[in-house]
Amino acid sequence: MESRWFNPMSRPAMANLYNADDRSDKDLMNTWSLRPQERQKLAARKRHRDCHITCFTGIVIFQLFIAAGVAFLGTAGICGSQPCRNGGECFEGNDDFICNCGEAWTGKTCETDIDECKASPCGEQGTCSNTDGGFTCACNEGYDDNDGCKDIDECLVGTPCGENADCSNTVGSYVCACASGWVSDGSTNCVDVDECLGQPCAPGAQCENTEGSFQCKCGSNIILPTESCVGDSIVNGDWSAGAAGDVIAHDCDQPDFFPFPVNNICPGNNVGQAITNESYHSGSFSWHYKRGLFLNAYGSGFPFSPGLTVKVGRSDGSYDADADSFYASFWFKAAKNYTNQYGDGSRILVAAGDPDGTEASSNYLEISFPNVRRSKITVRTRESHPSYEQCATTKDCGEDFGFIYTTVAENLDPLQWHHVEMTLRAKPEDYKDEWSYKVNGVPSPNTPHGAYFKTKHYDEGRYLYVNRLNFVALHRAQVDIKGFFFDDIYYKAYNSAQPTNIIAEYSTSFEQ
Repeated sequence: MESRWFNPMSRPAMANLYNADDRSDKDLMNTWSLRPQERQKLAARKRHRDCHITCFTGIVIFQLFIAAGVAFLGTAGICGSQPCRNGGECFEGNDDFICNCGEAWTGKTCETDIDECKASPCGEQGTCSNTDGGFTCACNEGYDDNDGCKDIDECLVGTPCGENADCSNTVGSYVCACASGWVSDGSTNCVDVDECLGQPCAPGAQCENTEGSFQCKCGSNIILPTESCVGDSIVNGDWSAGAAGDVIAHDCDQPDFFPFPVNNICPGNNVGQAITNESYHSGSFSWHYKRGLFLNAYGSGFPFSPGLTVKVGRSDGSYDADADSFYASFWFKAAKNYTNQYGDGSRILVAAGDPDGTEASSNYLEISFPNVRRSKITVRTRESHPSYEQCATTKDCGEDFGFIYTTVAENLDPLQWHHVEMTLRAKPEDYKDEWSYKVNGVPSPNTPHGAYFKTKHYDEGRYLYVNRLNFVALHRAQVDIKGFFFDDIYYKAYNSAQPTNIIAEYSTSFEQ
């Protein structure tokens, strides 16, 4: 067996060991013949060499990273790092950048919030609260929180006014107005108006209420509110000439149609009381009244319309009227050609007539067209002088009786038709009867009026009831005085306690 002994002379030289690059560190370290000091030197040498390798590798990697960064910056620029905050937009300059921060932020990098409330964006109708990058408005009622507290047009949002109502926007709110023919029920709803309660149809026509409106009828035929139902035809009706019998004269040479139904002294049919198609308010004809037989006494020789089947007046004590109220309505127009703008002096009285058809029995209403340049029509009454109270006390109204005129309406266009309404309210006391008047729907400014002829009768100790109309020509009997056209005459009797309960009525529109 071969023995292995340590031979000092056989140790490798240290220089050789240190320079033996062809030997691995492991081989050197495993050399059993090395002293401990030599082993430590070999380990230090190994560590030194490993450090060089590691550092060299790190430097290479770092240089590669720097090269990559330079390459990246060269490609994306300064804005590539997104320096602008809060949605700002970056723009590169010379070695610098600029941020467009918009309206909500400010600062180099849009880092500072702008307080928009300083500009009062909510106006006077809201409270502004600033937030990061914006603001909010707490608006008053009726204003839009999302639109700077601008007024909300509620009429465009749904239907706040309900059916049959019109919506109108207002500042901060809205109002509802019911459409024509409807009225508010106190909330936002509209209910139908019964127009027939206001008697909108012409005399003699029947009113039928409909939803939001009404219609006027003559029997089953629907007519316009201004059209009157043909009641009695004056050609065949029971009109009279009062105390003068059936003779009406002094009005010849009037070339109209359909003679008035009385005897006359004019040749042929050229009688003054005529039905004419020269002018009319409704239908095709009217009544042209010029003059009658003037006997210097009211009622005598002048037309009376047919009487109602009842009489109107007092019912207290020994009086026996069937109703206490009398309403009359008629339309009129001047008959004179107005081309020279002069009136012709026409004056016609329209008064309530007594049941016998012989006297004007209560009021005095006069239509006057003075013979002056640029003349207009006046409607006026005569009142007792000095007052009805004094007449009731003295039972004598003196020599000036009736010479006091009271204007009902004035400056009426002679080329137009005008509507007159007059109402009697009989009172259970002497001298207390009252009349009220309207012209074209406008009440007399002097309402109530007195009963002119009734006062005279009280003075004389007698009483006349009312149930018809009396027309009296007060102007001179001259051919150049043309009088007036009359149309759509209507009157009725009723009690003031039940005005819609008509006891008796009459109407005519002077058709055939």
